[in-house]
Amino acid sequence: MIEQKSALTIADMRPMLGDVVSLHARELLPLLREVTPNGSREAAALELLRGWDGTMAGDSAAAAVFQGYYHALLEAVFADELGEFFSETYRHRRDFAAMALRRVLLEGRREWCDNVKTIDTTEDCAAILAMAFSKGLAAMATAQGEDDPTRWRWDRVHQAVFPHNPFSQVGALRGIFERRVATGGDSFTINVAPMRLNEGYLQYNAPSYRQIIDFANLEESRFIHTTGQSGHVLSNRYSDYLALWQQTDDVPMRFSGTVEGERLVLQPDR
Repeated sequence: MIEQKSALTIADMRPMLGDVVSLHARELLPLLREVTPNGSREAAALELLRGWDGTMAGDSAAAAVFQGYYHALLEAVFADELGEFFSETYRHRRDFAAMALRRVLLEGRREWCDNVKTIDTTEDCAAILAMAFSKGLAAMATAQGEDDPTRWRWDRVHQAVFPHNPFSQVGALRGIFERRVATGGDSFTINVAPMRLNEGYLQYNAPSYRQIIDFANLEESRFIHTTGQSGHVLSNRYSDYLALWQQTDDVPMRFSGTVEGERLVLQPDR
């Protein structure tokens, strides 16, 4: 995207910051599409993957299919060798696991597809793909509350969570103090949105601050950060930036001029 133009404007930068195309998914898709469906749900999901370009948009059913499939595949390939280390640690090391799976599927290290726990059987990658596809779709169907993959949305289960400490730990207060918004993207998109798999695809890490600086005219610069300017839950500034952040929108970065609304002045004690 940077190389498409000789000069970039603010309008060019904003979609870059919000980009949710996963080159990681695009690289794996040709092989993942080779799976043989063993049921109607699998057949419908495979059709979604065949028409998908790897964009992790929030409203994408195919993105939800891919995520269920991908994470089940990681487990199917590595959990038998790694045991508790996989479930407790390795699956959460997103980059390491992704690079390892790439080596298995795209660089010929296919001995990892065999399940070492089935002594009398040697599974190939085609069998592991089929098993992971069905298992991943079943898990995603449960998370979505919907069996039909064509009715899924990635952002139905993928939400950015902004917890409040300590009141997110109190059930009766969580809904008052905590904020959640539906998001697209994943661990491998520019608008990075990694998930915490032990909490149902929820996202706890995010670009907490974005800015676009126009060095030719600083007054045209833009910024946004998560939630809002105030830490007081009753303030209308507590989470007024959240919808803008969710949409990769922004507000002016003011360097001069008058301040609208109230001004708080801090003075030393004299």
